[in-house]
Amino acid sequence: MDGPRSKLAVVGWALAGSLVGGAALATVLLWRLGDWHGHRWGLSLTLRIVWGCCLGLCLAVVLTAVTAFGWRFRRYRRALPAAEGAPWYKSGAFSFAMTVTLVSLFGSCAVASLVLWMLADVLGGGVLGLVLKIIWGSWWVLCIALVLVRVGVFRVQVQQAARRQAATPEPPDGPAGRADAPASERAP
Repeated sequence: MDGPRSKLAVVGWALAGSLVGGAALATVLLWRLGDWHGHRWGLSLTLRIVWGCCLGLCLAVVLTAVTAFGWRFRRYRRALPAAEGAPWYKSGAFSFAMTVTLVSLFGSCAVASLVLWMLADVLGGGVLGLVLKIIWGSWWVLCIALVLVRVGVFRVQVQQAARRQAATPEPPDGPAGRADAPASERAP
């Protein structure tokens, strides 16, 4: 896949890789040069913030790649080039909207979890665990609801396509099939 999309993907992954390298370097320097006896709480919070931002950027790169895959996958393609289209009615715009919605839902829950993880020392373990369970439990319920909505919309689209196909009269087989055709053109 050549072109601007592949170059943009390489830039995104290079940026994520350089941030991971920078976070690793910062971690080594903080462990070696930091006053862990006097400032343990502040240094551990700093490490959580550094790695939380690093994981957030890596997550953004991955979710962008997933969304780009959803954009390319919106059109049905068969292995045989003679196939005209999908054997079912499929709205590419709605499929892509569902992909963006699911990716955004996951991304927002992941970012909220990263922020809470960064503030784990401030919140305490019990509160952190409870809030994470609420966030990811809500994510699970919302994902199920979105999939059910997609299935319902797909059903409506299939029914509409069937009604349109049933309402469309089949064309006659040429002049021989018409009753008003001249006798010389009618089939014997």
